[in-house]
Amino acid sequence: MNSDLLKSLLKERDDLEAEAEVLADNLNSPGPNGEPKAGIKDPLIDSEGYPRGDINVHEVRIKRNRLAVINTDHRALMKKIEAEVTRLHSESSVESIPAIPAANSSTSDDKSSPVMRIPFAKLDEVQDGSPAMQAGICNNDLLISFGDIDISTLNPMSVIPNEVGKYTEKPMSIVVLRDTVVLSLTLTPSTW
Repeated sequence: MNSDLLKSLLKERDDLEAEAEVLADNLNSPGPNGEPKAGIKDPLIDSEGYPRGDINVHEVRIKRNRLAVINTDHRALMKKIEAEVTRLHSESSVESIPAIPAANSSTSDDKSSPVMRIPFAKLDEVQDGSPAMQAGICNNDLLISFGDIDISTLNPMSVIPNEVGKYTEKPMSIVVLRDTVVLSLTLTPSTW
């Protein structure tokens, strides 16, 4: 799985977000001599309809325009990132992995049926110090279930962020396949 394109897209996103933050801070800060802030959407004319004399209207318009362009580029870039993440996950070799029979597959519990033991994602980049690493997840683990999400979930990768939000700072159960061993782990999603 090649993630070079994804890494470059993420860097581009970070650069755009940093530039947008600088522009927004600049527009929302008072001028160097104590002039009022121009603001991102504040009017550029005074109460009489003339251009404001306390700001450089031309400079403010240029900065606002650049901010609007960045926002448009950011939306398009996020769509590219989403498409690349989807492509990378669809390329993973989990389709070739057979179902792992559950130890108690004779019960009527849906989560223990063999079809529920099919991985739906390959975890190829676990960050040092992350909640995932603290839970015992390793690079190349195959994700069988993530909270209530498994192979039977429609578009499982797209609902993971909601599941993380549901369990923020609360322990959740995950099941991974490592080599040939199925492991049940406990993950506590949190900011890090």
